[in-house]
Amino acid sequence: MKRGDTFIFVVTVTQSGAAFNLTGCTVRMTAKWNLTDVDASAVFTRTSPSTGIALTDAAGGIATVTLAPANTSSLPGNPVSLYYDIQV
Repeated sequence: MKRGDTFIFVVTVTQSGAAFNLTGCTVRMTAKWNLTDVDASAVFTRTSPSTGIALTDAAGGIATVTLAPANTSSLPGNPVSLYYDIQV
């Protein structure tokens, strides 16, 4: 990923091997330079339902995360790797 990229990916949340029903839940994604960085130091954060995460099949545990160019604008121009996590 690099500055100005658009990145879209789908996640399926499971619990004990079965889809976790996301109905009524908030899903949050953070991207960090280091695995040990605290959430407050995240390069960017996306949250459902209004800032980049859509619950595309809430009952099936499926969410779509969209990173727009504005979200990646602070990244360097060369490709970099970030750690990310999904929290429910």
